[in-house]
Amino acid sequence: MIPNTMPTTPSVIRAAIFTAQRAPAGSTKWMEWGKFLERNPFAIQSRSASVIHLWREFPPEHSPVQKIEWQKDGSLRGICGTTEPRGFVISSGRLTQIARITPSNRSKWELAEPSKMASVPKILNGLRLPHRQGRQFLAKPSCWAPWNKGRLLVGTLDGMLARFSRKSRAVFALGAVAPHGPIHQIVVNAARTVAYGVAGDANDLGLVFRYDDVDGAVELGRTLTSEAKLPGLANSCQPSCLALSPDEKSLAIGVADRLGCIYVFSNLERQDADIPAKSC
Repeated sequence: MIPNTMPTTPSVIRAAIFTAQRAPAGSTKWMEWGKFLERNPFAIQSRSASVIHLWREFPPEHSPVQKIEWQKDGSLRGICGTTEPRGFVISSGRLTQIARITPSNRSKWELAEPSKMASVPKILNGLRLPHRQGRQFLAKPSCWAPWNKGRLLVGTLDGMLARFSRKSRAVFALGAVAPHGPIHQIVVNAARTVAYGVAGDANDLGLVFRYDDVDGAVELGRTLTSEAKLPGLANSCQPSCLALSPDEKSLAIGVADRLGCIYVFSNLERQDADIPAKSC
């Protein structure tokens, strides 16, 4: 049995950009922190969420997530670990299969590279991409994804996002989606009108972001669930890959922390309420 998933209550679960601190026994700080997270405007919102702790199934050093991909049957397949990679399958919110990847079964666990750099269009070569001043040498593609009207979304090694038009060959800078580090992966919906991505230095704090042509690039925050009851507090710092389900209702995020996890946020919502600055 592999009972390591932690389904949530129907209340809204959030992934906030701040790390919770342990409060002394009997302290009210925990409840105050919960209220803070609930009012945090920089947070992923969803009606349900689950956290699958891969590090509970095998040595933690083999649990950092490398890539994930939704299947047509609604299951999520992925690969974690580097020196001794494992393949895994998550179905109905539960980890249902784990296999050590060997030369004999490697073909069964082939998944596309998250960055898509192995198949980068030649037209992106030599483009003048956006950069931060003084770090022009990092203005190179780190990942890309197809966009609507024949355009492409391009992430750089310095956390900058750009939109490229094949027709006009124009590069439109969309700004920074992380304070440091590269954009690791961008995924888009079927209509290519909404994109999600993960970015950040592999040895520091990473972030999840969203983009569309109406609202632009929006920083969503970090992978953190804040429920005081089950599923409890789960906090990861290095989101490395993500996948949008075929029905576009669930966003899965894999993390490359030493304690590897998969977060699945379902029925994503937008937060448009005006949050008073004093609450942050």
